[in-house]
Amino acid sequence: ACSIPTLRHLVHQLTEGSKTMFLTRVESRHERCQFPGWVVSHHHWHSLDNGHSYHFSHKNATLRITREHGPTEMRLVCHHIVANSTTVTLVAHATAGCKNGFICMVFHKRDSAVIQVQQSNKMVQDPLEACIPPFTDPYLMSSPVTLITVSLPETRCPLAGQYIASSGQATWALPSDPDPLCHSNTTVSISCFASPNAITFQTCSSESSAVYNCHGTWSDNRTTYVIASPVSRKSTDAKRYCFILNQRNGYMTLHRLSDSCNLSANRITSPLNLTLQGSCSENSASKDSSALMLPSILSLNMALVLINIFR
Repeated sequence: ACSIPTLRHLVHQLTEGSKTMFLTRVESRHERCQFPGWVVSHHHWHSLDNGHSYHFSHKNATLRITREHGPTEMRLVCHHIVANSTTVTLVAHATAGCKNGFICMVFHKRDSAVIQVQQSNKMVQDPLEACIPPFTDPYLMSSPVTLITVSLPETRCPLAGQYIASSGQATWALPSDPDPLCHSNTTVSISCFASPNAITFQTCSSESSAVYNCHGTWSDNRTTYVIASPVSRKSTDAKRYCFILNQRNGYMTLHRLSDSCNLSANRITSPLNLTLQGSCSENSASKDSSALMLPSILSLNMALVLINIFR
């Protein structure tokens, strides 16, 4: 931390003349602004990997970013709003250790309990320069940080249907206790049957599956993002994941990330290539019709047996 004494009054006696000049330090002031309402509706957020916490003051004008179990990394005060919508751009005065200046921040509303934030990496002394090029060029802005609330509600998963992995299995998609005799491709059920808020990865054994509950979703062009948590978690599993689904040329790729929703910021992952097998209702109807046909088939077989006996 920076240990610079605060000078309230500095008296400078001129060497010539009898005049005394009094210099009074004036604290820097910011234009009155508040962080977006849909951001401060939750005063406490944390990153997807639980590495950082974002705490907004009750007056909605100050943000403190801290490491998990660590000291404050940065203190930010809202200076003025540049653009306001579901994506809000604002200038903030930042203090980090002995450094201070103005930065540009961009907040993206993704779902009721999910937001993303970006900030410029370089501080400037003129607030009018903070949110204009070159300081907002992609290479001078941070990658989007995905923030979630402490308590996440469940929500319906998008892209409902029954899918099959057409190019083998990704190890993370396998159930925690897979059937050693099962070698078929992984099937993926999204929002099907009695689990509208779940994504289920299943091998050929109906007793072996990995289930994730959905907590938030949004789309950008042809890419869909889903925040999900495993229902049954191993010690090595993360508490939350970001599923990234890309639709292209009749199939869909599915990635699973644990630290962000940004593929470019992560090491190469092993995605699943999924092919749609049918809607949930079609598969449900097929199962129901099979169940209804079974008694009729049994009755017919029994009748044929009796006819042969008494012939």
